Order: sequence, then structure tokens, then C-alpha cells
Amino acid sequence: MEIVKKNIVSILCGVVALVAIATTFFPLSSMFSDLKKQAAVRADVGTQLIRLEKTPRTIPGSDFIKPEPIHGLPSWGLIEYVETRIRIEIRK
Repeated sequence: MEIVKKNIVSILCGVVALVAIATTFFPLSSMFSDLKKQAAVRADVGTQLIRLEKTPRTIPGSDFIKPEPIHGLPSWGLIEYVETRIRIEIRK
């Protein structure tokens, strides 16, 4: 009994650790399956974003102007360039 009195804190910590390990296997298993589903959905969204990022983009052309590839994402400067290009094309 003296060993228990001297080491009560260690025994309580051991019991708490065992209970924590046991709860991860039994009551929380449904939470882990929900987390796996959410992770799969987020992974799908991530692959869609990567696919969108890597798709080639071109500036629209017409009969007279050949489409030009865009390197990177569209910016305000590119939008203004396309607008002026369209205005010039319309004047011709």
C-alpha cells in the first residue's frame, strides 16, 4: 500500500493515458471516418485547382489575328492589352 501512496500521481497519469488510448479506437472512430471523407473532398478540390492552374491560356484571336499564349495568370495589364487589341481590330 505504501507504493501506491508514494506513486499515486504516476498511477493516475498511467490510467489517464490508457483511457485516452482506448477512446481513440472506440468512440472516435466515426469522427476519423468523417475526417477522411473531408480530406478526400479537399484533395479533389486541390487537384482541380492544380489542373486549372496548368491549363494553357490564350488571348482570343480572330480571322486576322492569331491567338497568343498567356504565360501565367491574367492581370490588369493583360486585360488592357486585349481591349486595345480588340479596338484596333474593330477599326480595321
